[in-house]
Amino acid sequence: LAAVGLMYSQVFDGVNDAGNMPDTANLTWGTGAADIAFSIMALVNVTNTATARTVFSKYQTNEIEYWFGVDSSDKLTLVLADDSAALTINRTSDAAITMATPTWFCATYSGVGGASAADGITLYQNSVLIASTATNNGSYVAMEGTTSLGQIGTILGGTNYFEGLAHLILMSAGQLSIAQQFAIQKATNAFS
Repeated sequence: LAAVGLMYSQVFDGVNDAGNMPDTANLTWGTGAADIAFSIMALVNVTNTATARTVFSKYQTNEIEYWFGVDSSDKLTLVLADDSAALTINRTSDAAITMATPTWFCATYSGVGGASAADGITLYQNSVLIASTATNNGSYVAMEGTTSLGQIGTILGGTNYFEGLAHLILMSAGQLSIAQQFAIQKATNAFS
């Protein structure tokens, strides 16, 4: 742990540091037939390394729901999986994100599902919409519940380890608006 202002942050070494939580229904955002709108927001200080870095995932071999993190090109990405069809969709920022300083990142998803589901994903940095590109798959229907654990800083099986500081990670049902993101960001400013 590292002290940051009035709060503590977890240091991740990019090698084997990670955390997990049990598989619970409130970490699943799809029924297999339809998706559910959700948002994931994280205050992290990302280290600039040439590898994919997981912020949060429900992802293990043969049981994938979603992955939120930074790809090997330093771009923010949210990946959603239709596990029974063994395929993924995603939205990825067009440019590298800010690194080496505490920054708020957010991905929201409308829950639209179907062939253009990735169009329902939006990405933000410090409560500002960032340019991004959707990668859809015409065979995508919806995410589905798996037994994969919730993983902070990795995918189950130990790859794509996060490197840097994680100050706060939160998930919520529905799409957080920019105003809601900013309110969360402002509320935590008093502690940093």
